[in-house]
Amino acid sequence: MSLEVLSLDKLPDSLLAIAQQSGAASPFYSRGLLSVWEQVYGWQGIVLHEDDCLSIGYRKKTPLGVIFYSLPFGWYGGLIGNTLSASISSDILAWLRDQRFVEERLVQTPNGPVLTYPKRYRQRELIAQLLDLTREATYSDNTARNVRKSRSHGLTTRRLSLADVAAFEKLREEHVTRTGETRRLSEAFYTALYLLTQSEDSGVTIVGAFHDDKLLAGHIYFISETDVFYFDGYATAAGLDLHANFFLFDIMINRSRDFGRARFNLGASPSGDSGLERFKSGWGAPSLVYHEYSFRAAIKRAADLLRGRP
Repeated sequence: MSLEVLSLDKLPDSLLAIAQQSGAASPFYSRGLLSVWEQVYGWQGIVLHEDDCLSIGYRKKTPLGVIFYSLPFGWYGGLIGNTLSASISSDILAWLRDQRFVEERLVQTPNGPVLTYPKRYRQRELIAQLLDLTREATYSDNTARNVRKSRSHGLTTRRLSLADVAAFEKLREEHVTRTGETRRLSEAFYTALYLLTQSEDSGVTIVGAFHDDKLLAGHIYFISETDVFYFDGYATAAGLDLHANFFLFDIMINRSRDFGRARFNLGASPSGDSGLERFKSGWGAPSLVYHEYSFRAAIKRAADLLRGRP
C-alpha cells in the first residue's frame, strides 16, 4: 500500500484506535483534543498512513512558507503502529521533501516504529519521566514525607467544572505573579480545554485540591484508557505551604492505578533543569529519552537569527 494523506476530519475510527493504543503518547489522540489545534490556531490537521502505521501532524501557514509539526510544539507524535511497512519510512520522508516545508519538527515516540532521518535533520534529545503504574509506587523519602504532610491538612479533591474556571484562572494569575512564568499557549487554547472537560469521553480533566472549600491547587490531565499525562498545573502560596501539589499527584497516581492505567506521565523536563527532574524522580518516575528531529530551510534559519533564535 502506498502512502495516503488524509485531512484530520477524515481520520477513520480504525486508525484513531491505533493511535489511542500507542502507549505514552496515547492521551494526545482524542478527537476533541486533536481538533483544538485547528479550532484555536487554524492549523490544518494531516494524517499520513500506510497499512496500520500512521503519523498525525499539522500544517501551519507563515509569511515565509508552511511549517509542519508531528504534533504542535513537538509534543510526542511521531510514527505510530504495530508494524513498520518496508516503504513507509522512505515514503514519509519523500512526502516531506516534496512539500518543501520551511520548517519541520518531528518527534520519535519512545518504543514506537523508528524513522531514519537524513543528516540534514537536527536531532535534539528530550526527556520524559514516566511512572510504571503496574508496580507499587516507590516515592523518595522527601516526596513520601511531603505526601504525609499533605494528608494531615484536611485537603479534599474533586474534578473541576466550568463553574470553577474563574477560581482556576486565579491560581494561574497568582502563579505568574509569584514566578514570572508565562504560558506559551493562548487563553483561547485553555478555554477550549475547559470546554472539553465537560465531556466524559474527551480525555481532558482538571482536578483541584481544596481546603475549607477554597481551591488551592489545580492540575490539567490528558487521559487515555492506558495512560495519564500531566499537562499543566498551578497552586497558590497557601497551597504550596499545605503541599497541595503533592496531595494531588498522590491522589491521581493511586486513582490511575486503581482504574487500571499502565503509566503516569509527568511530562518532559527542559534540558538542564535538574530540580524539576529531581522532583519528578521523587515519585519513582525514571527518565525516558526520546528525540525530536527538526529541519529549517535557509530562509527560515535567517529569519529566526534576526529574531534572536539560534
